[in-house]
Amino acid sequence: MLCREIIGVDVFTGTKKGTVKQSEKWGEVVENLSAVECLHFKVDKPAVWDQYNLLQSTYRRKLKKKASGMAVEMTEVERALEFVMEKEDAAEQLQQEGKLKKSPMKLRKLMQKM
Repeated sequence: MLCREIIGVDVFTGTKKGTVKQSEKWGEVVENLSAVECLHFKVDKPAVWDQYNLLQSTYRRKLKKKASGMAVEMTEVERALEFVMEKEDAAEQLQQEGKLKKSPMKLRKLMQKM
């Protein structure tokens, strides 16, 4: 359910890690999970973020161990986690490319000042 909400809200697209905008998206995930009527549980942003990080790190470790080449069918949670992790990695890569594009400009400005 957590992964479905993260996918639905699209937490990582168009936001930088640790920004207010991304925090608002995590807040939206929390609100959506809190509004679920069939399950009653109380969640907050840190709990949701911590649970996602725990699921992600556990799954990444599992992938490293599974690299032996054996084909195993993935569960729905694993498929969702993989999708979310791909989106997060793509967002981070775009941010890095943006930083790389900006850094030559900064370098040129510094050279012009000298």
